[in-house]
Amino acid sequence: MKICISAFCLIIGTLLVTASGSFALPTCPGSPSREVGDTQKIAQFTVSEIIGFLNEFETPPWVFERMFQQSEMYYFKESELVQLETEVSDVQKATYEKTEKFISELRTALEEIKD
Repeated sequence: MKICISAFCLIIGTLLVTASGSFALPTCPGSPSREVGDTQKIAQFTVSEIIGFLNEFETPPWVFERMFQQSEMYYFKESELVQLETEVSDVQKATYEKTEKFISELRTALEEIKD
């Protein structure tokens, strides 16, 4: 059993995702030129790289939405800037806690050596 809707495909209970675009061979009736397909592949790869880098910096997903919705430069609203400044992930919190613990232990060790 195969049901396909847009870029998602369900085959015997398995969910697959695929690239969306005109990647069909040019011999297929109604398919775009190979140049269009190649351009779409490059654009999709570039977008995936951008998303990968943004994820590495723990960029909130709503920032991606602002980026990809605009054809011009997007200027964040004050409320969005506040949200960006105050958003701290669990990973960052854990790192801060480890850093604070290390600094505290270092101070204690330095005071013991000093005495």
